[in-house]
Amino acid sequence: MALLSVRGLKTQFALRDRTITPVDGVDLEVEPGETTAIVGESGSGKSVFALSIMRLLPTPPATITGGQVLFEGRDLLTMDERDLRAVRGAKLAMIFQEPMTALNPVLTVGRQLTEAMERHRGLTPRQATARAGDLLKMVEIPDAAARLRAFPHQFSGGMRQRVMIAMALSCEPRLVIADEPTTALDVTTQAEILDLVRRLCRDTGTAMILITHDLGVVARYASRVNVMYAGRLVEQGPAEALYGRPLHPYTRGLLASVPRVDRPLAKLQPIKGTPPDPAKLPPGCAFAPRCELAIERCRGERPGLELLLDNRRAACWRATEVLAEASP
Repeated sequence: MALLSVRGLKTQFALRDRTITPVDGVDLEVEPGETTAIVGESGSGKSVFALSIMRLLPTPPATITGGQVLFEGRDLLTMDERDLRAVRGAKLAMIFQEPMTALNPVLTVGRQLTEAMERHRGLTPRQATARAGDLLKMVEIPDAAARLRAFPHQFSGGMRQRVMIAMALSCEPRLVIADEPTTALDVTTQAEILDLVRRLCRDTGTAMILITHDLGVVARYASRVNVMYAGRLVEQGPAEALYGRPLHPYTRGLLASVPRVDRPLAKLQPIKGTPPDPAKLPPGCAFAPRCELAIERCRGERPGLELLLDNRRAACWRATEVLAEASP
């Protein structure tokens, strides 16, 4: 049984003069202990999808209008707030994209770490403080006991992100959603943070959804990949197979725009155009205006995510042709 099973999730935003659908019928599963990735350009709906799972979107303007989010067999979308709070933080946690806005600026780091442990694990303040110090040591923050008394603005960006990781793992959740956890960090710090998250999740048996636009990160850390475009998944599959033989033109475009150290130096090939306005999506495939393989059917009829190989799915009318061309 999957730890998390998302079925047909649909989220809409009601604006003054229009309604947009940044998440449109997404299906995704995460197995216990697995690291799966969601990749795509900015604006593809990745963060809204994560916040929809956690039910952290403001209502209004956001409304989850369809689907199920089954976590350990229970639908998070039908839970009342009391039951949801018992799950969120204790069994299901999130590492946010920008720690400076996610951390409370008027509370010490120690208090922000101890609060969840006192609530979800029933620790006394003294026990929670001792555990908080251990957590800061675990994420390699020096002089941990003294830093518990510090405020978020007294930490560097990389240190704040380590605090966010410690908070997410403080109650030993079964699943962590990491929403572009290294966006604002330099390359060296990015590698340190991601290695730390992977090691801690592996040591605790925690599953992870890694949301990123960095395909290099995905290749190193994820076992399965979900490619998202304009609010829908366009390809799913094991990381090694997807990198070796992408089936969707969008996935191929993403990979072609990334520098490779294992191939001769060549000019990068960016995807032409820009992602579509979510309020003005074309009637067919949303990627068709940017796709060099698009045919008339692509412009008038939207493809569904179909199983083409074992554990490989793609939403493309020409995916079987792409597959045939790539076959030995």
